[in-house]
Amino acid sequence: MKIITTVGTSLFSNWGNKDKDKWDKQEYNETLFVFDGKPVIGIKKATIDLIADLKKFATDKKQQAAAEIASIEKIDPKSEAEIYLICTETNLSRVCAEAIGAYFGERVKKISVVPGLQVKNVEKFKKEGVVNLLNALENIAQGGHYWDGCVLNITGGYKAIVPILTIVGQVKQLPTYYVFQEDIDTRYDLIEIPRMPVSYQTEAFEKYWEDFSRFGTKFDGIMEKANLSHAFLSECGGCLEESDGIVTLNPIGKILWWSYQQQFFFLRTSDEVWAEIERQHEIKRILGAKFCNSEIRSNKTEKKQDHYVFDDGNNDNRLYYFEDNGSIFVYRTFESEEKAKAYINTPFKETQRTEFIKQSIPKRILIQR
Repeated sequence: MKIITTVGTSLFSNWGNKDKDKWDKQEYNETLFVFDGKPVIGIKKATIDLIADLKKFATDKKQQAAAEIASIEKIDPKSEAEIYLICTETNLSRVCAEAIGAYFGERVKKISVVPGLQVKNVEKFKKEGVVNLLNALENIAQGGHYWDGCVLNITGGYKAIVPILTIVGQVKQLPTYYVFQEDIDTRYDLIEIPRMPVSYQTEAFEKYWEDFSRFGTKFDGIMEKANLSHAFLSECGGCLEESDGIVTLNPIGKILWWSYQQQFFFLRTSDEVWAEIERQHEIKRILGAKFCNSEIRSNKTEKKQDHYVFDDGNNDNRLYYFEDNGSIFVYRTFESEEKAKAYINTPFKETQRTEFIKQSIPKRILIQR
């Protein structure tokens, strides 16, 4: 089991230190948390000392030290689960997460600070925070492919995160928990948010997936209303936010599109190359089973002359591709190693790349698991 836990500042507040405002006013600074074994001075030493003090407080008080600790121990009383801590982009949330991480030890597999997840700038929260939070969840679920065994613990963190994670829990059908503090000193009750026996409609995404793709791989693109069809605006209005002729995906739209698109691998290519891929059944299988995985793609790619070549190994299948602005462009595919090798000496300079980008249209392949 993987317990994904959002981290707030209850550990610091319960500890009773009066410096909370001072920490809250500071902009997030990653360098405060880079402990490389070298001597530390000044504010970095203060950070280390604070984490140590909070860990000691947690060790002494246990479940009474923080809602995050109480909820994790309620969810996993046998101490068997892996723990993943999600922090807001604040020093204090990170400090508390580091202390909670020290308290639980090796069970904590990752502490993630989510850029843009803060409450001082609502536009930054909507544009960056929501998307980066979804990406952090996706990374924990191994690219969004393995949600089995994941549970959401939404006890800590900003209130603005709660509805987002609740929707994610419903869409992905994940157990979602929080603790109810019945008595301030002695009692926490664990509550599971019921999973509704409903599924969200995917017909709109099936029909308009190319339109949704235009908002970019991070779902934060900006489109002019005049460049979107009336049918798309009308049927998908619940996923969109419009202001002064500019259209973006709203938080609900980002969550639903993020969840839907995890079924597919998206690429861009020309009609001519796509027609060739449609005839190459083995190439199409490789796209959906291997090439779609960024780690496999990286391990099997070599730079040869002007080309990046995906070599599938002990067979004749080869793919020529490049990446640009977050998109993957596939421009030649071969089921013959001999023909693939012959193509290596064909020039593919910046002018050819630019021209191919102009010719390319979005395509998708169902991911094979």
